[in-house]
Amino acid sequence: MRSVVELLLLLSLKRRMDSEAPPPHTLRSIVREYNQFLAAEPEAAAQYGLPLATLTKAFEHLISLGLVRTEGAPTGAGGRAAVTAALTGAAGGGGSVGLGALSLDATAVRLLLAPRTLEVFVQSSKTVPTVVAHFGGSRWAC
Repeated sequence: MRSVVELLLLLSLKRRMDSEAPPPHTLRSIVREYNQFLAAEPEAAAQYGLPLATLTKAFEHLISLGLVRTEGAPTGAGGRAAVTAALTGAAGGGGSVGLGALSLDATAVRLLLAPRTLEVFVQSSKTVPTVVAHFGGSRWAC
């Protein structure tokens, strides 16, 4: 795992999948879950409370690693470019950087990693911060 933030995003997606919220799970719902973690763990908010642009870059990295995929995205390099364009709002060529409201809601995502694999990693890793391991093992109501 390249960063704790990426692990938190994966755990947020897993928690969305585990909840009773029906698919599709969008980037907005994942960020909402991430923010619920920050609200519930004030000491973590200082360290992991990052701007949306930073979370987006971390999420793009998860996509490039093949751990997450957008629904309906083609495979290969062209698929990654399309995903990056959709997530950064660059598809329209307007030159703006960052997510527009449409991209946050319209980009459905899917975890390609087996949820159990993620759970085992969090439980067995000695490098995962305790607060993150707690988030990965708890079942908060959404």
